[in-house]
Amino acid sequence: MILSDRYLATKAKISAHLVHLGWSVEQAGTICIGKKTYDTAVGEKEAIGYLAPSGDVAYFQASYESEGQNVLSSIRAGWKPITHVESDVELEALAAAFAAEVDAVVSKTYAMRLAAARG
Repeated sequence: MILSDRYLATKAKISAHLVHLGWSVEQAGTICIGKKTYDTAVGEKEAIGYLAPSGDVAYFQASYESEGQNVLSSIRAGWKPITHVESDVELEALAAAFAAEVDAVVSKTYAMRLAAARG
């Protein structure tokens, strides 16, 4: 896996946009772009976002364990390659779409539905 300067710059920009959307980038790993904590009926649970490099492009990936599986394993945001030549405006839009999709999927998990029902 080669983490080019272009990849690292793209990753940093996406992470910065995610911070504005409530994500944390503290202690993010090599390809981790951020983490977001959710208060659920079973306590705090964390989603982790990644920018997975693949050749000259990268893809969004994420993990959030619910009922023994990663409910974010097939998010739509992961289908579009990021080529590292996107403008800051495009990266901001991609980060927002990624964050919104993660929130939408997590909100449908059993523990989040229970938390919402409890008010």
